[in-house]
Amino acid sequence: MSGNQALPQSGTGAAFKLRATTEKDLGAITVIHIEGLIEDPQDMYCLPGRDEHVGEHWKWAREEYWGYVQQPDRYYVFVLEEGASAGVGAGAGAGTAANPTIVGFAVWDVAVLTNNAGQNARLVVRGDANTNRCEAVEDTAATLFSVHFAQWSESQAQLVALVVLPAFRPRGGGTKLANCGINFARENGWPATQLCWCAGGSRSGGGSRVFFEHLGFVTVATEVVRVQGEEEWLVCSAMVRYPPAQGEMP
Repeated sequence: MSGNQALPQSGTGAAFKLRATTEKDLGAITVIHIEGLIEDPQDMYCLPGRDEHVGEHWKWAREEYWGYVQQPDRYYVFVLEEGASAGVGAGAGAGTAANPTIVGFAVWDVAVLTNNAGQNARLVVRGDANTNRCEAVEDTAATLFSVHFAQWSESQAQLVALVVLPAFRPRGGGTKLANCGINFARENGWPATQLCWCAGGSRSGGGSRVFFEHLGFVTVATEVVRVQGEEEWLVCSAMVRYPPAQGEMP
């Protein structure tokens, strides 16, 4: 499967369709990122100035996804569309057969050891970000990858991002986005891996972990992210969906 090829439409979420992302979708993806991650623990922690620096927040969110789209051999980026053509009647906020609405997206990394073509937008000095927190998150992610995911080298599919607009949850779209990468990994005999972030001392983000557990992911490790001298903290869970054993049903 290539990032520019047609994507499988199997799994739940019959009201939605998947397709490969193009640069023309970057505006819609950026809006979904901003509106869909309003209460996301990692974004709240790393980007505490996003409401005060709206322009910078938009710029760097778009830059991040532009970088993914520029590397189709590494990142499979695809959008979730809703519209009459996907079995949904036109209504308030609904797309049409001629103009379906993008309501979600996902990014899967299928060549995790390949160098990124662009800069890491999370490590740029920017008004909406807390640089110390961003660096702590990146360091924790790198450590968890080295200890728990590196054993599979490039024989894994790692979920980078999965976002569905709140108004379109829970209708199976998130499962459809997740299953595309999971199915690709399974067909290759690979595990699917991902990092799940929760706010320290709260249940925020716990629903995300439960969602992935429902899809067969298991938590193999957890790490606390905390900048010295600060009260706020995150918990990062390294999660794996192992491929079925030979002869075992998926």
